[in-house]
Amino acid sequence: MAAAETQALFEQLTILLLLATGSHFLFRRFHQPTIIGEIAVGIVLGPSLVGNAALGPYRLVFDPAVVATLAVLGSIFLLFLIGLDFDFRAVYTPRNIAVAFGGVVLPLVVGFGTALYLAPTTSIGVN
Repeated sequence: MAAAETQALFEQLTILLLLATGSHFLFRRFHQPTIIGEIAVGIVLGPSLVGNAALGPYRLVFDPAVVATLAVLGSIFLLFLIGLDFDFRAVYTPRNIAVAFGGVVLPLVVGFGTALYLAPTTSIGVN
């Protein structure tokens, strides 16, 4: 990676982190979770809104390939943090396990029965 590319990457990361930090203060003032602010900044600066429009200054600062890579890495990191904070004891109750089991076994049995009923009765090799 050349020095100019490294400098451009650091400029992009600095802008993104400053805007995300600013969204923390804004969303905390309205008593909202700060992660909502981070997601909102990502949506606004990502390829959805501002990045989708053909804005000259945006294209000079943010390379679309870098923005897409940072979006994927941010999504992976966000899901990792959600997994760390998640309480699995609340999910693994007998009722929830029964619902999940029924949601898998019932369609499997119905699909298998329907496939047997609708299967052709001809033998292999017979036209």
